[in-house]
Amino acid sequence: MALWNGSSANDLIDWSTRPLDGTGDTGHSMNGFGGDDQIIGSNTLSNIIDGGTGNDRVTGGNVADILLGGDGNDTLIGNGGNDNLTGGIGNDILDGGAGGDVMRGNQGNDEYQIRISNAGIDIAADDLSAANVTGFGGGTADTIRVLDSTGATLMLFQNGNDLLVTNAADVSDGFIDSGVAIYNFFLGGNNVVEFAIGSDGNGYDLTTLLSPSPMARAAQPDASADYAPVSFDGHEVLQLQALPLQHEDLLL
Repeated sequence: MALWNGSSANDLIDWSTRPLDGTGDTGHSMNGFGGDDQIIGSNTLSNIIDGGTGNDRVTGGNVADILLGGDGNDTLIGNGGNDNLTGGIGNDILDGGAGGDVMRGNQGNDEYQIRISNAGIDIAADDLSAANVTGFGGGTADTIRVLDSTGATLMLFQNGNDLLVTNAADVSDGFIDSGVAIYNFFLGGNNVVEFAIGSDGNGYDLTTLLSPSPMARAAQPDASADYAPVSFDGHEVLQLQALPLQHEDLLL
C-alpha cells in the first residue's frame, strides 16, 4: 500500500491519479496529521485517509474508502463505492456519494448529506466509532440534508430501532430502495439525529418522534386508514410524521 504522511502545516495532496508504489499494493494510505489539510485519494484504488487534527477536507474515489476526519470541523466526501466515513470530534459534513455508505458523525453537530437519486441505503450511525464501538456520539443539531429533494417530499418510516428517511418518488412503487437509515434512532441518546432537511431548507424536527406532544401525535397517519403499504428489506414498515422544522431550531 502506497503511504503518504503530511505535516503540522496545511497540506494539499492530490493522489487521484497516482499509481501503486509496487507489486502487490492494492491501495493508498494517507495521514494529514496537523493543519487544515486537503487530501484527495485515488479515483480507482481503495483509500484509507485520516485527516488528523485541524479542519480538513478529505475526498475518496470511486471504490470502497475509509475516511477519517479526526479532531476539527471536517468535510468527508466518499464519492463512488461503499465507503466508511467517520467525522470524529467537531462539526463535520459527511457526504458518502454513490453506493451504500456508513457515516458516523460522532461528537459535534454533524451534517449527513445524501441524494435519493443515488441508489442504495446509507447508514447514519452518529454514536458509533470507526471500530463500531458505542459512546462516541453527541451534538444537539445533527442533520440529514437531502440534496435532491424538497422538504415537502421527504417521508419517514420506522424499521425496528432505525428511522428511514426517503422521499415520495422512491416509495411510489411500494418499496424503499434509496435514502438513509438513522441507526438505533429509537433508542434515543446520542444515536439521535435531530433534523431532516430538504434542498429548500424545509423539513422535520425528528426529535418530535421520540417524545411526541399532543400535536405530534395528532400528526401521525391514521393506522385504520386505507393506505398503500410500503416495504423495506422484505417487510412492511410503519410511516411516521414528525412536526415541521422551525428554523430557529437550527440556531442551537
